[in-house]
Amino acid sequence: MLSMTILTLCLAAGPQEKYMTEPRTITVSGEAELKVAPDEVTITVGVDSRDKDLSKAKKDNDERIKRIIAAAKNSGVEERRIATDRISIEPHYESSSYSGRGTSIEHYAVQRNLQLTLREVARFDAVLSALVEAGANVVHDVQFTTTELRKHRDQARELAMKAAGEKAAALAKTMGMKPGKPRSITEGGGSWWAS
Repeated sequence: MLSMTILTLCLAAGPQEKYMTEPRTITVSGEAELKVAPDEVTITVGVDSRDKDLSKAKKDNDERIKRIIAAAKNSGVEERRIATDRISIEPHYESSSYSGRGTSIEHYAVQRNLQLTLREVARFDAVLSALVEAGANVVHDVQFTTTELRKHRDQARELAMKAAGEKAAALAKTMGMKPGKPRSITEGGGSWWAS
């Protein structure tokens, strides 16, 4: 769903009288929503490996990441659309009843995230299953988007402007006036989300 809001459209309304310092205006807002089918999906998955031995945790993480990348490629994700999103290595300490944190390391957590962009949305379920089977144990985010956002945003803007103009004309007619040219236009509130 693409939503666009034109916050303010000020139109001159009726003839101006000589003694008036401020022109008479009508201020309206217009909104438009377009339902757009997504044509790509971005999946962010991760591997969280934990071990008392840092080298073992890192080795497990590296091996699983390699398997995930191979599974992604075998599932039709282009190599250039696979990228490392985040890497972290941190120790986790044993709890202490006195200080809340002990001094000895309980384990190391090695985490790495991959971001993959799939251009065939219909293959999403199969690709996600392949990633999980290959070793991904965290799914951080899934975003369905369109590669033609600019085109759809422009269409929504036009529709919102038309809605604002129609609203201004109806208000002016009710007051026995005719709307003039826009004095100011302010845009805001545009957003995209999958529905």
